[in-house]
Amino acid sequence: KWKDDELELKISKIDLLSEIREKSLRSIELTIDIDKLDADFVLEVNNLAKDYQGKHSLKFNVYDAKEGYQVSLRSKKVKVALDNDFIKELKQMNKAEIKIN
Repeated sequence: KWKDDELELKISKIDLLSEIREKSLRSIELTIDIDKLDADFVLEVNNLAKDYQGKHSLKFNVYDAKEGYQVSLRSKKVKVALDNDFIKELKQMNKAEIKIN
């Protein structure tokens, strides 16, 4: 405090946004309709996961809009890096909704 009626601001820590993403995000979740799920999608995601190996979990939500079912799956062995290029390539596939946790 400077005086009794004035407040003082102290910065205790500064982190880069890129470091925050690496430290605080835990997983990426892909939600896809069962009708859009095919061998090409699985192969593309598998190749991307190999190209962008990291420490974040890869999760899938597969749903069937007609029947109202949804199944959540988590890869135990595959971990990915959540960098901009990986996310951009997933978005370009245009088959799954992407959620980062």
